[in-house]
Amino acid sequence: MLFQGGYVKRDQQDVVLEQSLQLSQSADISLMLIRGRPGAGKTALLRWLAYNLVQQNKKVFHLKRSVQVDWIEVLRTCSEISEGTHFYVTGDDLFREESFLDELQRNEFLFPMTIIGTTRLNEDQSYELQGTEYSIVSVDVEKPSLAEKERILALPEVKEHIAKKSALEREKLMDSPIMLVLMLQLSEGKIFEKILEDIVRTLPNSERQPIYEAFGVLCVFFQYGIFIPFEVLKICFPKLNYLEQLLTIELEGLVDIISETESEGLVPIHELIATTVMSLEYRPTEEDN
Repeated sequence: MLFQGGYVKRDQQDVVLEQSLQLSQSADISLMLIRGRPGAGKTALLRWLAYNLVQQNKKVFHLKRSVQVDWIEVLRTCSEISEGTHFYVTGDDLFREESFLDELQRNEFLFPMTIIGTTRLNEDQSYELQGTEYSIVSVDVEKPSLAEKERILALPEVKEHIAKKSALEREKLMDSPIMLVLMLQLSEGKIFEKILEDIVRTLPNSERQPIYEAFGVLCVFFQYGIFIPFEVLKICFPKLNYLEQLLTIELEGLVDIISETESEGLVPIHELIATTVMSLEYRPTEEDN
């Protein structure tokens, strides 16, 4: 991403780098959370930060998500490799790893280390660590500023994408928040379909939480300009408790709540999302989700 010249400078990146360097002065474990909605550019900012920390001769380890991770043992190993000096550990969607929070709460070892990870706003559980000896810093990825937007639009692949749209499509795309998501993710070198597939793959899809199916229903109808009232969704998904709250949280950044004829319901934030999601070849399997 960085060497191919596709990364777009974020307004917050210098502040994030400065804060991460300040955390390295602590002799204990510190935690920096990069928070935001799906597609906000959290992972891109995390990668840029890791790259720049390495350029300053800092030790940085990246942990891939796994079904089972003994976090404390991994951190002890990293500490041994670092010979007791400060090091960084980076990772995506920290709180989706169930053992992460539990093991940090039970941890009795204090390494000079900083964990830097991404999390959606609704998944952030760092409040559970309040009162511990860990220093915690949260950085919310803001909506792109005008300057960021201009840098995004200057990318050749973005210009090419926009050029293929009709005048009406371009107007809708430019006026919609999803345009910002699209352009930010294009700056990571991904195509739009791949971005949405990555997001859809992470949606819960169990009997008790059929979020994936519910999103599919919303997208099917929104292709034709139809929104689904919560009353109808409750009929479609009778086992989904707290339907309004759960869908709004899990699909944050992907859907809007609208009112029509005294009924409230959900719609995808842009018809481009609905039509693209329905064209994806991905369908979850038992192994995927």
